Amino acid sequence: MKKIIILFDLEYQWETPLRGDFDYLKVMEGIITVLDKYSAKAVFNSCGAAAEQFPDLIKTLHNKGHEIASHGYRHENLAQLGDGLSDVLKKTEDIIQNITGEKIQGIRCPWLFHNDKVYQVFEEHGYSWASNQAIQYPEAWPGLEFDKAKKSKSLSRKVLDYIRNKRIQRNHASFPKAPYKRGNLLEIPLLSSMDGELLNLISPFQDSPDYYIKYAIEGLKKQFGQSEEHFNLNFHPWLIGSGNRINVMEAILAHIAPHSPAYLLPKDL
Repeated sequence: MKKIIILFDLEYQWETPLRGDFDYLKVMEGIITVLDKYSAKAVFNSCGAAAEQFPDLIKTLHNKGHEIASHGYRHENLAQLGDGLSDVLKKTEDIIQNITGEKIQGIRCPWLFHNDKVYQVFEEHGYSWASNQAIQYPEAWPGLEFDKAKKSKSLSRKVLDYIRNKRIQRNHASFPKAPYKRGNLLEIPLLSSMDGELLNLISPFQDSPDYYIKYAIEGLKKQFGQSEEHFNLNFHPWLIGSGNRINVMEAILAHIAPHSPAYLLPKDL
């Protein structure tokens, strides 16, 4: 039985392409419904500003047994904050603890950017886990070649598919295949593509083309099949929960269910 962790980055309007005021609570209601259907517990990495704006949502997630972790305050690049990093982390910790009554245990860096200094501060704040890519800022953003290539009208779908497939394979070739210790922290590396990598960063007000929906589902199924003892899903509510993209989440959870009926939180590892 594989050990499965589902992680969502709660950013609301601070990291959507349009940063528009979409129906966040409706999006989250759909996500919660699917999680309940499969008795799946998840980690919600929340920006402090999002928790501040939707405290009842954070309380609901906490009361349902999901874990609330940090994602910065306003989706800052933590590696650029310098001496201000500790204050940003503390602000988010206080907001979430005032809602849930529990101290934050984990964190995911916005944009996944980090460096050794950032991790040192994480340890000073008493976090027990982090979940990022095995890269350090300011190295090139993985998959940037696809973001550039897809803008070229001269490239065929076959070429773009090849680049997309290289992106899927990247997650299994260059990352550790299981959580590991980084200092005193448990690092939970991404073991699947984020939803934006497979669906593009489309507006929450639009549906995705059927081609992308099918591609995302098959891509996640392929990564699940290639994974070893551990696997995780990495979603953004504004993307996976809006339009027709909730179908991707439903499909991959249905696919996983016969193999791994139990979902874990970082504290269970």
